[in-house]
Amino acid sequence: MKVSTRPIEALFRPRSVAVVGASPRTGSAGNNIIQNLLDRQYSGAIYPVNPRYEEICGLMTYKSLADIRKPVDTVFIAVAAEYGLDIMKQAAAIGARAVLLNATGYADAGEAGEAKQAELLAIALEHDIAVCGPNNLGMINVLDGVPLWTAHLSDVTAGSVAIVSQSGSVALALGDDPAGLGLSHIITAGNEAVCGVADYVDFLADDERVRAILLFLETIRDPAGLATAAGRAQHAGKQLFAVKVGRSEKAKAAVVAHSGALSGEDLVVDAFFRKHGIERCIDLDDMVQRAALSLKSPPMPGTAAVYLTLSGGQAAAIADYSSDVDLEVSSLPPYLAQSLTEHFHGHAPGNPMDVWGLGWDPARFGKILQQLVAAQEVNPIVLTLDIPASGAVDGPMGVDMARAAAEHAGDKQVIFVGNSAISGIHPEIDGICRENGFPVLLGIAGAMRAIATWSRSVNKKPLAQSSPAAGRLSKDGLQKTLREQVRFVATTIASNANEAVVAAEKVGYPVVLKGIAPNALHKTELGLVRVGLGDAEAVRGAYDELAKILKNHATTLGEGTVQLEPMVAGGIEVLIAGRRDPQFGPMVLFGAGGKLVELLADSVLRLGAVTAEEAIEMIGETRIATLLGGYRDGVVFDVDAVRNAIVAVSKLMVEAGPDVNAVEINPLIVLPNGQGAVAVDFVIE
Repeated sequence: MKVSTRPIEALFRPRSVAVVGASPRTGSAGNNIIQNLLDRQYSGAIYPVNPRYEEICGLMTYKSLADIRKPVDTVFIAVAAEYGLDIMKQAAAIGARAVLLNATGYADAGEAGEAKQAELLAIALEHDIAVCGPNNLGMINVLDGVPLWTAHLSDVTAGSVAIVSQSGSVALALGDDPAGLGLSHIITAGNEAVCGVADYVDFLADDERVRAILLFLETIRDPAGLATAAGRAQHAGKQLFAVKVGRSEKAKAAVVAHSGALSGEDLVVDAFFRKHGIERCIDLDDMVQRAALSLKSPPMPGTAAVYLTLSGGQAAAIADYSSDVDLEVSSLPPYLAQSLTEHFHGHAPGNPMDVWGLGWDPARFGKILQQLVAAQEVNPIVLTLDIPASGAVDGPMGVDMARAAAEHAGDKQVIFVGNSAISGIHPEIDGICRENGFPVLLGIAGAMRAIATWSRSVNKKPLAQSSPAAGRLSKDGLQKTLREQVRFVATTIASNANEAVVAAEKVGYPVVLKGIAPNALHKTELGLVRVGLGDAEAVRGAYDELAKILKNHATTLGEGTVQLEPMVAGGIEVLIAGRRDPQFGPMVLFGAGGKLVELLADSVLRLGAVTAEEAIEMIGETRIATLLGGYRDGVVFDVDAVRNAIVAVSKLMVEAGPDVNAVEINPLIVLPNGQGAVAVDFVIE
């Protein structure tokens, strides 16, 4: 199902374009738009609009949109925000199907600007107009020769990688395409008054010429739309990569100042990307390098990369950085290692493989490479060395290696890795690699991240496109169902200290007493928990203390009671919580529980209902997993019980009605393997 029914096609493939604010002044937005269209030989009609001129860039100029008196598909409003709404109305009056606005002064400029943007949206909705911007640079459809772009446009090599950016400056940096990806579209979303990132990804999903989509995001304004669009894109065989800024408080403030948008909680954003198959990247370099590899066919199952270096230090760096991203560096098959001994003075080489030996020998390297190419188990072959733009260091050897790869690689994937990301690329090596389609990655750490993502893409599971129906389960129904699926500690309500002592002697010491009240959501912080009570005197004293706290705070906490439960010992405390995010919907969180929650800050999060497999993945991503698995040959705890509880909470949050905002089990005490887990505290908000 498509995200939008707006006529977004008119933004990308207009049959005619009017530019309001067209100008003869070189370097102005109104001049650049016209000049870019002419330079790229745009095939449609171009109508400059400016009442002060008769002609601009050799084209007849019109005093207003109404004076054109010919069909106009798309209008670029290249004037200040104070004039934008009037021109938007004029565009609607002549039947324009799409509008671009580059000016600031809308939602990025306080309440007055927000009001302008709201009116802009109302006009667009009333007249069914697709709008790109405001507060952006426009967009370029490279493949179809439509550069609606306010900046001077340098040469752009056409290809299959699309860029969608909420930042104009980032779009300029990516659009320069130093890696030679080849670009299909460059789109700056700006404030997303009408059309947003989700709409653009949705449009690109239907273009079979696009193979990868790069996203630079300050915020995610339409999570549901982006989720649907990302699913459509991936079902069409495209890969999505994203850099999302706004992790720190300062970055969040900068995003609000720049675009008037909230950046979202970063842990939730991570979970959103994971759920919808969008690869989150560290920075622009990381995203470009991952994209470069995504354009190559991923290695087939049963094959493994072999890394060739010119030093032992490089080999050690490969081992370290591959370990950081869980990228396995496999040993060579025994027959292959044995067959290579003649090139290594009778010794079987390892992987990574130092091909320098006792000195550089291009002929010997060529023979090694041919044997690796012939081995079915090997793919890709990764050549890691110093290849700076200066031509120094390993430059001459790198040229030999590139020439040998061009001659012998055949269908085998070859990847060049420059050890340093700041040294550039040896120009001759770069030329050979571009000619033969060998990706060049700069910096070992970034290269290992890119190779890890690429290698795993072959096992990437298809995404489900269906969305769950809205939940209707009430708070009482949720609590009842959860208690049927998760084991809870037995509890007794005590009306007085004597009843508490009787109950304690019945269940056996030690026991726990808790003060329970409607508004006492975090009992420990309120002093309403007493643990390890070992005799009647301790129980009486604890009861009196809790009863006093509940009485003194009855106005704020509500009418309270004292609850007794047996002390559960010999387990590990974990937290399982579900909550409903107003943007991203239901989610489940797992991590260290009890008093360790704030101390360790050890948690993972997923959106929606999770499967048993996903729950096991969640557990494995935390540090508490080490303890659960039997740290240093210690006790192994019941991970299956934790898995089941995570699955139960996640599904119930999806099924919960709108009156349920959060569910928290803290702690769930995990007992030794086979004994299950026990929930000892539980809150529904």
